[in-house]
Amino acid sequence: MNGNITITKDEYFRLRKAALKLNLLEIGGVDNWEWYGESLNPDGEKCIDDKEEDLKKEIVSEGGEND
Repeated sequence: MNGNITITKDEYFRLRKAALKLNLLEIGGVDNWEWYGESLNPDGEKCIDDKEEDLKKEIVSEGGEND
């Protein structure tokens, strides 16, 4: 994906905070916790990689990507 999108400072802060939290959880070994894998696939259908592809398609269809 290339290009830029515009988000509010509040959304940027929220995303940075979520990334920091995830990083700290992973450093703490959350990926070794029971049910870790299942929590990444709660609907039992799509893996995280499939959801990532869906998100990319959604961003492109909303015009959020500049070519």
